[in-house]
Amino acid sequence: MRLLYIALFACLASACQAQTAQNTDVKDEFDCTVISSSAQLDECVRRELKVSNTLLSQEFDKLDIRVKNAYKADPKLGKELIKKAHDAQEAWIAFRDLSCIMESFEVEEGSPAHVTAVNDCSIRMNGLRIEDLKKLL
Repeated sequence: MRLLYIALFACLASACQAQTAQNTDVKDEFDCTVISSSAQLDECVRRELKVSNTLLSQEFDKLDIRVKNAYKADPKLGKELIKKAHDAQEAWIAFRDLSCIMESFEVEEGSPAHVTAVNDCSIRMNGLRIEDLKKLL
């Protein structure tokens, strides 16, 4: 179990450092470029999840616009597709949340490490979903 925590900490620390470098437009006094404690790691991953969820939402909004543009000739059909896309996105979010809880099963539920593991999984899955959404239309 201790090895799992060490591996999780190492993976998440490098992920936070890479993601923070990409998100330099966010001005904040909290430094995620050098992780020195598990509490800092937890906070950095929490913040990165917020960014990741925003990016996911923005990409879904872009899909919405692409659908509207592609179905200008038949707006009713476009609205139907958008409704199906929204339903699919809601189902995907439920799938992501349950999958990440399952993936983090071995980490004590309710602990900060568990929350961080679930959040890290959500960040990873959001990235994959964003890439999938980009490919639609």
